[in-house]
Amino acid sequence: MTKLLSILLISLFAFTSLVSAEEVVIDEVSLEEVSVVSNDAVIDPGYYACISLAISTREDAYIARWNNYSSSLASAYATRKTGLVSAWASADKETVKKGVNDAAKAFKDSLLEAKKKWIESEKEIVSKMKADREECQSKYGIVPPTNQNRILPNVGPRAALMKQIQEMLQKRGNSANKPIRLNAK
Repeated sequence: MTKLLSILLISLFAFTSLVSAEEVVIDEVSLEEVSVVSNDAVIDPGYYACISLAISTREDAYIARWNNYSSSLASAYATRKTGLVSAWASADKETVKKGVNDAAKAFKDSLLEAKKKWIESEKEIVSKMKADREECQSKYGIVPPTNQNRILPNVGPRAALMKQIQEMLQKRGNSANKPIRLNAK
């Protein structure tokens, strides 16, 4: 019995992906009335060009971000090299120690600054891409999907399967409010 219930639940999830939104009508309620976006809607080709341009801009920004970061690292290493060379050029032990510590501190500060700029630029790139995408969507009348219109109503094969599961549970004496426990054996 448990295996049958498991098979029915697995079939439930498999069938939900096969349901066509335009073909299913149960109890005279069609999915068009439930605000489901059709997959075969015709979209202006200019929208794709707009998104392509936004992606190109984003990728150029990522390249510039990497170039800035790598040049910051190279500058930090060059500064550290200069500080260490000048520190070790002196003959005094205390001057060497102070120079090495100063070079290490300057190097650490440079790395932290580079990391900070790296993170800030990521936030800027992501927000710019989001703004560009929203601009393209509003320009071409594209409504972004929300969680509300991604959820299909309980219709079609899924509804029939759910009804079978509920009937089977009622025969076993389980109410619809009790949780279903599947034993994986």
